[in-house]
Parts: sequence; C-alpha cells; structure tokens
Amino acid sequence: MKAIIFITSILMLLSFGCTDDDDYQLPPGNGSGNGNGRPDNEVGMTTSTFQPASLTVSTGTTVRWINDSSVAHTVTSNDGLFDETLQPGQDFSFTFTDAGSFNYVCTLHSGMNGVIIVE
Repeated sequence: MKAIIFITSILMLLSFGCTDDDDYQLPPGNGSGNGNGRPDNEVGMTTSTFQPASLTVSTGTTVRWINDSSVAHTVTSNDGLFDETLQPGQDFSFTFTDAGSFNYVCTLHSGMNGVIIVE
C-alpha cells in the first residue's frame, strides 16, 4: 500500500512540474480577463444582458459575441457598423480597426446594451 501511495505521489509531482515557468504561455484566446471566463475578446449573452457589458480591446482586435441564452438577440451598433440577429448558440464577430468607444444594443430587449472601447 505504501508503494502505491509513493508511486502515485511521484506521478503527481511529475505531471505538475513538467514546465519551466519562464517558457510557459497560455494558448491564444484562453484569457479570462473579461470577467466571464471567456477569452478576452468574447462577449456572451444571457436572457437580458451582455457579459461583460463593457469590454476594452486593442485596435485590430476581433470581438466575438456568442448567444448563450435560450432566446434570440441582436448585436446592433449605435453607429451602423453592424446589426446581426443571433439565434441561441449562434455567434457573430467584428474586427475593430479604429480607436474609440462603440456602443451597441439588443433591439429585441430594451435595456440590454454594451460598449466596446478600442484603444
């Protein structure tokens, strides 16, 4: 029994200690800096909100909206840049090439709005 515990402990140490911290990098798109557990450039949708409602990205970033809810939503830019209807499970992407603040709404659900801040 002690041998099994010893071997299991060694295997666990080896599996956790196989990377050099100086060389390790997360794969692209696996950040969670937007507070919803998604990559930094993704916005999720609940039945009544965009998650996150405010997102700051760099110029040239493609933002992806994903309808995680059970109802349809729109992603409609206040300045006419985009207007997409997303059914449950669908997604839409847009690349922001200019700096600025870009407000958007869901035209189907009043009060459901968001902003992308591009720096």
